[in-house]
Amino acid sequence: MEVSTLAAVRWAMRHPLHALSVVQWVRNLPDVVIAPENDVAGRILQQRFGGIGPLKTGRHAQAALVLPDQVNDYWRGPKRKVFRNKIASVKRKRLTWRMLGPDEIAGAVQAICDGRGWNRNIRAEMEGLLQLPLESAVVSAAFSPDGAVLSVSMAVASGNTAQIRWGLSISKGPARWAVFAGLIDWAYAEGITTILVGPMVGAPSEDEYFQRRTGFEPSNIVVRAPRVPVPVLP
Repeated sequence: MEVSTLAAVRWAMRHPLHALSVVQWVRNLPDVVIAPENDVAGRILQQRFGGIGPLKTGRHAQAALVLPDQVNDYWRGPKRKVFRNKIASVKRKRLTWRMLGPDEIAGAVQAICDGRGWNRNIRAEMEGLLQLPLESAVVSAAFSPDGAVLSVSMAVASGNTAQIRWGLSISKGPARWAVFAGLIDWAYAEGITTILVGPMVGAPSEDEYFQRRTGFEPSNIVVRAPRVPVPVLP
């Protein structure tokens, strides 16, 4: 446990009324129902979010984005103004973004790690994080005008749900916003209605700012069990 997290826990233990208010706040969060399929990625999501904790929900205070029916409705209004401005900045900088094919994923992740000076076993680490083969991930990437990879975001997807498992940029800037715009376009094209990412409570301020400006809200996740096909008798 990190020192800052441990200090927060100790503070809450010394202030029971505050701890009680936090518990009450979590209990009152809206439930977001996800419906993964009975496939490898779906079973990963069911294991991660199904029936956790005394409330029998998924991850408490998980950051969830429930997309409106139409993509234009997602982008419209004052809540998306910051996101729209970031994308305008991306276009001025002539950055591009798109979803990656399975054979491009390992190279893009390696490029990010190389750009940050990391010596990592990409396949072993990423597959341990994803819990499935690297080529089975859903990955959006942003590129510089000369085609260099600047940012990636990796997700596990099944049914109506995608969960972002890893995302990183070579440097600060609007590239991460472009990557998420790619995921939004992909989600609408594939019928994804809910996107999940790490818990908002205790997230670094920069991450929470990004999550709120892109539409995530603290939620409790409830898994709807996938339908099991009924065998047809001969």
